[in-house]
Amino acid sequence: MASLKGHFNSAFPKLYTSIDEMVDRHTSNPIRANGLDAEMTGDHAVTGPVKAMIFKGELFVIEDKGMTDYYGTRLFATLDSIHRALVSFPDRAQLPNCEFIISWGDKPARGAPVWGYTKKDTPEYDDTWLMPDFGFFSWPEPKTGAYTEIRRAIRRVERETPFEKKVPKLVWRGAPLIEDRVKFLNYTQQKAWADVRVIDWEDGNDLEKNYLTLAEHCRYMFIAHVSGLSWSGQGKYTRNCHSVLISHELEWREIYDSALVYSGPEQNAVKVADDWSDLDATMKTFLANTTAAKTIADNAKDSLRDRYLTPAAEACYWRRLIQGYASVSFDPELYEADEQTLRGVPYESFTLLRKVHWDAY
Repeated sequence: MASLKGHFNSAFPKLYTSIDEMVDRHTSNPIRANGLDAEMTGDHAVTGPVKAMIFKGELFVIEDKGMTDYYGTRLFATLDSIHRALVSFPDRAQLPNCEFIISWGDKPARGAPVWGYTKKDTPEYDDTWLMPDFGFFSWPEPKTGAYTEIRRAIRRVERETPFEKKVPKLVWRGAPLIEDRVKFLNYTQQKAWADVRVIDWEDGNDLEKNYLTLAEHCRYMFIAHVSGLSWSGQGKYTRNCHSVLISHELEWREIYDSALVYSGPEQNAVKVADDWSDLDATMKTFLANTTAAKTIADNAKDSLRDRYLTPAAEACYWRRLIQGYASVSFDPELYEADEQTLRGVPYESFTLLRKVHWDAY
């Protein structure tokens, strides 16, 4: 098992900070089977728990009581990502067995150990293990598409638009869901360096005039990253651009955050004040010195697009998550007490019928 950990670490050494933190936290307080059945709060009220298991490198779904259509295809994208990371790994049978809960809302459930897309560094999320968000597989509802499809589209734009020919402005498109976004919109109004628009998804004329695909954001030198209801799912896409991403202080963590560098020769991202008060000065500094901006964009391209945000990095993260979580968790049982009935169903069957229990027909 140590050799597996070394393999993952050598390829993506900065990627696993959150996993290591959780292993350290649970070494003296391991996860027990009854702990997964504890009452949860938060988005659990909307999505409920979906319990799964990995046994000898195979994925099983044990409990689907929490399945709803509220978040569309998120759950299946997540399960598909796990399955893909397993079947593409030649040594998957060497991965340890584990049983876990997937919390697939905008905010992770609280009160029990769960795997969530994001978390805050606050005590209420001490039991949340960060997992890759669903968009690393596909996000079809807004026609965002598969992650690999977006990366291809971004490459096409980048071939057409080298950094020196990009629009020298800060771009952002979205909806004013929360106060952070309202502050950002107010601050950037009538700024010559800003191409910022609110998108009305119900207005076809507005969409035709103001909508940009994710790849089209890459035609700009600077891209704003603003929090949503929790994390912003757009970030992992636009960080694939050969551009400078500028964010405020982000409260909600994602799996790749430890690969972001905000200063020094390896800087690959820019952070401004939470109220955006120094954004104007930051933009004017970069516009007066686009060479410095290009250095940051070059670093982002090399370290993020071509390393820590690759599909290979995502797959390695899943495998390392499985390994780390299992190291501080109980060893699950494959069968019920009768030693003949499988607990749950193999994912290959679940993904076709989308349920754990059904009558033969």
